[in-house]
Amino acid sequence: MRPHFFAAAALLLAPMTAFAHEGGFPSIHDTMADIVQRLIDDQDETTLTRLRVRDVVDILTEEEREILGTSYWHFEVDAPVVVTVLVSEKQRETPFWLEEQGYEKRDYTVTADETVLEAYEKEFDAGPVGLGFSALDHHEPHYLVALRPQEEGGEIGLSEMYPKQHTAGELKAGAFAFADSFDHKVEEVPEELDGTTLLRPRRRGMRDTQLVNVFRTTDFPASASPEHVVLTWADDPKTTQTVQWRTNTEVDAGQVRYRAEGEDEYTTLDAERAILEDKYLVNDPRNHRFTATMSGLEAGKTYEYQVGGGGDWTDWAAFETAPPEPVPFRFVYMGDAQNGLDSWGELVHSCFENYPDAKFYVMAGDLVNRGVERDDWDLFFENAEGVYDRRQLVPAIGNHEDQGDDG
Repeated sequence: MRPHFFAAAALLLAPMTAFAHEGGFPSIHDTMADIVQRLIDDQDETTLTRLRVRDVVDILTEEEREILGTSYWHFEVDAPVVVTVLVSEKQRETPFWLEEQGYEKRDYTVTADETVLEAYEKEFDAGPVGLGFSALDHHEPHYLVALRPQEEGGEIGLSEMYPKQHTAGELKAGAFAFADSFDHKVEEVPEELDGTTLLRPRRRGMRDTQLVNVFRTTDFPASASPEHVVLTWADDPKTTQTVQWRTNTEVDAGQVRYRAEGEDEYTTLDAERAILEDKYLVNDPRNHRFTATMSGLEAGKTYEYQVGGGGDWTDWAAFETAPPEPVPFRFVYMGDAQNGLDSWGELVHSCFENYPDAKFYVMAGDLVNRGVERDDWDLFFENAEGVYDRRQLVPAIGNHEDQGDDG
């Protein structure tokens, strides 16, 4: 069986992992990584968490502006074309590359996903076409693209589309607007664009180049002492018990000690270590999360354990293995803790105090609001302190844990 708890997997990905160097275009992934690192190196925490689009634009070099304006989305055409970029009129900052790359605004608009999209056009010769980012802030939806031949009655051959998840179709009322969604459609198309080629992006792709409102701080940075201890299962609950905890990066190794209740001798087990990295968490970008599975336990028995490493150990806590035969039992069922985790923490502790015979806690998805942001997990575990180290957590993955392209 695979371990039930997936916090580590949710945090190992960063929002811009969708890019790679391809087709002779400069790597926008590398460029974005350089910009992020420069911001982290040059700015303090307060400035980073309050960045505006204009602040980001002002620090870009000419080369970075060119890459961000031409290498985010590219393809090849076999005939001269008119490229129409359709941008939401509600977007706070129109991407700077439209003006810099010579696009001209038109009077007509397209309505898609219940949003009015303004048209910006530019002519390209046959060959490669490179387009820029969707937004530097958090904005929905991603821009759409329409293609039509410069020569009336001509045809366009399209190839080498990147990102490969983007798709092509016909721009008309009722057409799907995005490559990764059947819920959002084109509603109105002007005569000038009706029947032209529609290039569909990934709907969540507007976050690929987000640099505003991505830098955060955690109220609970990791320390050298083991904390955020949680019991869960990776195998048979009668004979095994999995435990996880975290420390800061000063601690490279972790162990668990365990023994049957009332015994003096204990067994020591080395833990596996995962490095959790959230580069946008500016006051605690990485920590270590340890996992160990105790095995060979006896069914229906109480065990004591403590976890540690680096010289610090937790106090002894206890858990029960599942009984050898089926018997009636209580458990706690809850879900959607994502918003108001402090209030949810009060509920968890109230359950623990009022129903001490509850054997484990099932959480039916949406444990946190954004699974890719570690400060959400920090708040979750902080509020469960003293409960999930004594009662097993059995979580399910919800849509808020799985943040689309973000990981």
